[in-house]
Order: sequence, then structure tokens, then C-alpha cells
Amino acid sequence: MSVPPVVVGVIGADPAETALRYGFEEAGRRGAPLTVVGAGPASAEEDMHLIDLVSRWSGKYPEVVVSLTARRTVDAVITLAAASRRAGLLVLEAGATPRTAASVAALARRAHCGLRIVGGPAVALTACRLRGGRMARPCPAGR
Repeated sequence: MSVPPVVVGVIGADPAETALRYGFEEAGRRGAPLTVVGAGPASAEEDMHLIDLVSRWSGKYPEVVVSLTARRTVDAVITLAAASRRAGLLVLEAGATPRTAASVAALARRAHCGLRIVGGPAVALTACRLRGGRMARPCPAGR
């Protein structure tokens, strides 16, 4: 049976360095492929920057099979919630703007797999799901 992928969600043009680092580390640890999904509005220049970041991290983790896709015309929450259906873990950067923070909060309720929120002011939380779709309190970092 194949290992489900780790999905790194990049919302709009928000910073992605911390999420990519965590996603590559976790994919390498699990022996899983990594899927990077650019979601929400971003310019072509911002997409090129994301491609460059993924390329740099891919060079540091040559054992991780990585794919990159951008879905810029569909709502970021819908896109990333759909991507989480086939994932073993969804990794997101803590929201840098109020809009992105709202998207991250919405994904904490809608993700179909484990969710790791990284970055921000000393934030490293894992959202834990309970049966019935209810959210538990955030798990301590590192669990």
C-alpha cells in the first residue's frame, strides 16, 4: 500500500518557506511524496518565486518525490480541502494577513487529514480531529 502524500498549501502570495521546510522534512521522514498546491490569487511572478522555492528545497531533499500545482481561479479553502482528501498531512503557513488567517482557520475545520500549521510568532500547532468532524484543542508541537 502506498504512503499518502504530504500536501503543502500555499495560499495566495503568502510566505511559504517554513511550510515547505516542514513539508519536505515530514515527507522525507514518512517516505511519502510531497504535493505543493498554490491556491488563491497570485501573480505569475509570485508563482515563479514559488517554483524557485520548491526547486531549492527539492535539491536539499532529493529522496522526496515532489509535484507542484497551482489552482488560482478556485477559492483557496475549497482547493486545499479537496487536496486534503487524498493526503496524509496538510501543512499550512500561519496566516500573514487577516484573509489568509481566516482561510487557515476554515481549513482547520474542513481538512480531511491531519493539519500542521507552521510559522508565525513561535507558532507550531497541530489541529487534531475527533470523530464526527469536531475539532479538539490544538495538540502540543512535535506530536
